[in-house]
Amino acid sequence: MKSKIYFLSCLVLSMVNGQPALLAQACSVSAFSVKVNSISTSGSNCIVNVDLSWDQTNNSGNKFTNIHLWTAANYPNPALTYAAPPTATQLQNSLGTIVITNPAAATPGLGTVYQPAISAAIISATAVTKVNVRGSVNRFTVSGIRFSVPGACNGAITIKGDVWSSNSNSDNGVQCFVTSSIFGVNNLNVFGVILCNAQRQLVANMNTTGTSSIQATYSVYVDLPPLNTLDPTDPLIYTSGTVTVPPTGSSYASSPINIPAAYANNGLWIKAQGSGLPYFTEASVFNSCASLPVDFISFSAKRTGNEEVALNWETGSERNNKTFSIQRKGNGDATFKTIGIVNTKAQNGNSSSTLAYQYSDNNSSATATQYRIVQTDIDGKQTISAIIIVQGNKSTDNKVIIYPNPSFNGESTLVFSSEGNRSVSVFDMNGRIVQTKNNIMTGNYQLKGLTKGIFIVKVTDNNSGETQMQKLVVQ
Repeated sequence: MKSKIYFLSCLVLSMVNGQPALLAQACSVSAFSVKVNSISTSGSNCIVNVDLSWDQTNNSGNKFTNIHLWTAANYPNPALTYAAPPTATQLQNSLGTIVITNPAAATPGLGTVYQPAISAAIISATAVTKVNVRGSVNRFTVSGIRFSVPGACNGAITIKGDVWSSNSNSDNGVQCFVTSSIFGVNNLNVFGVILCNAQRQLVANMNTTGTSSIQATYSVYVDLPPLNTLDPTDPLIYTSGTVTVPPTGSSYASSPINIPAAYANNGLWIKAQGSGLPYFTEASVFNSCASLPVDFISFSAKRTGNEEVALNWETGSERNNKTFSIQRKGNGDATFKTIGIVNTKAQNGNSSSTLAYQYSDNNSSATATQYRIVQTDIDGKQTISAIIIVQGNKSTDNKVIIYPNPSFNGESTLVFSSEGNRSVSVFDMNGRIVQTKNNIMTGNYQLKGLTKGIFIVKVTDNNSGETQMQKLVVQ
């Protein structure tokens, strides 16, 4: 299991205990995170191996960035003022120091000595990388950081850290600093497994070493592009409601979460937060499934008239592909029926470029219709796309469709009569809001993470003010 836990930081920008502190224009540090690579017991100590990351804006004069780590029990009280670099005496109870050389350069390095106090302990690490996040903000990652914490590994471990940068060639002047950054290990652990079905699915798991349950929420992102970090551009594909993580000895496991076909071959990230915990916990989920023959980028279906529905889909790549079978299921149909076949555009069934496809269905149904695509390989193997729902042909029928209803896994799709700006609220039978989503611009929206019970779904058209309310049963 690999987990990542966000720091919460306090950036000091003015005066600390009457001493000059950070020059705001010099640099800024934020978005600390740590990915736990391993935790093991050695004698009476717990050996922790992590990758530490953060976002930083350096001016061209920065020569060093230093990171000091302590256990929460040994963190200085009061905190260091950073009127000057910490001395060996001030660092004697720390776990050690990480020194980054030339942080303003394209390829920074790891230092072997903390120059302001050469006798201070250095924490070992294997590498440091720097990747641009946006504009002048860069993400630093120090890999393979290894330190020893007194005590057993079977309980929660809290670490505090300070980070500061220097423009001095001898690292003897403080330009900016962050104090009292907090992260935890073993309090809320997160991991997941991708199920290698034709419809890829994720099962998210969480546990704790504590003796009390934790209320938590989590989101799932696609690692795209696959940089092995959770980036702001990684697509969000799922957000949970509040779930209960049981005390130590048991764990939470989600119902299978459908992964969109476009991301069937990608790894994932799970980002969770426990109630009352001042940090996020993340886990990377490796996708060990064999690659699907077709990567669907998109699939849409839209009624273009009383007797026609236009279907469009795109593929990002195709391998040994032969055909796409368009299937539909109307109101009262027991199964999906094939209504047309579209041959692949890929030469010899193989392509690494984006290919676009269209199909027009003669559909005059007054009620909703479900569509899906069945992709067939040259060798006869098949994969099935996600299901798209289209309204009936009554142009005055603006009723919202909820499908399936009842739901058997806490998930249902709301299908609107057209695209537009809408808001959705879900109420339990006591009138409490359990989910809400504003500014929905697409023609459908998926409800997820609902528990067993009866709910009222309220849909508001933000342009016209029209409101609809329907009952949803989750069994």
